[in-house]
Amino acid sequence: MTKTVCRASERQRVFALWRFSVASALRDEGARSGHGYGVTE
Repeated sequence: MTKTVCRASERQRVFALWRFSVASALRDEGARSGHGYGVTE
């Protein structure tokens, strides 16, 4: 049981890191091209 919980938390952490990198990439792209993707925050 602890193994599945650990694996789930690991997957959640990886997903959070991936989402953060995607968001920062979109923000950089929006700032570079002037579309303003991440400026709404």
